Amino acid sequence: MTTEAGYRTIATLFCASLLCTGAYAQEPAPDDALDHKALSETMLTVNANPETRAKALRSGHDRAALCAGCHGDTGIGTREWIPNLAGQNLQYVLDQVIAYANRDRQDRIMNTLAERFSDEDIVNLSVYYHNMTPETFEGPAPDSPTIKQGESLYQRACKLCHGDDGRGAKGYSWLAGQKPEYLRRALKRYRAGEGGRIDPKMAAYTAKLTDEEIDALAAYVSTMR
Repeated sequence: MTTEAGYRTIATLFCASLLCTGAYAQEPAPDDALDHKALSETMLTVNANPETRAKALRSGHDRAALCAGCHGDTGIGTREWIPNLAGQNLQYVLDQVIAYANRDRQDRIMNTLAERFSDEDIVNLSVYYHNMTPETFEGPAPDSPTIKQGESLYQRACKLCHGDDGRGAKGYSWLAGQKPEYLRRALKRYRAGEGGRIDPKMAAYTAKLTDEEIDALAAYVSTMR
């Protein structure tokens, strides 16, 4: 049986080999797309029951060793541009893993990993990351001009989907406490229409943002709790 340390070594070598061959190469979608509705229903059922949730957490912890090189042992990204997954909304995690597996989102490392996950792996990972404790980020003072500008921008256009507290509605991501650099890069990719995914709402909103406004928005969201 492969140990957690073994999984970590395999993941490190695997990710390194992919980076050497071009991490963002575009490839065709697989023919056997995952059943999104069925997986969502299974995930919700598993998470709602204490016994099945506990089992999913154990299995998810083991499988997450393949993800820890980028997303950390505690679900906190190991680089400033890598998203935190700890505490992320249940449905959102599942949606993104499926999107990578089906190549609706493009990132070679994530595509290749997600395609190798079983249905059970995807459910367990979603439950595992959702139930982890998110990190708090100590950023600029709440009354700084940058934070105030970011708050105004957020309240004007982001809270409808991501909530007053940045924790998102069903199907939308938990943004509160994400690293500023990750948020900046994500917003600029939406604005440029690149980076492996296109969302009409995000593209329309970010098209109007200046670099200064993106910096302010990222600073504010990173300090939300």
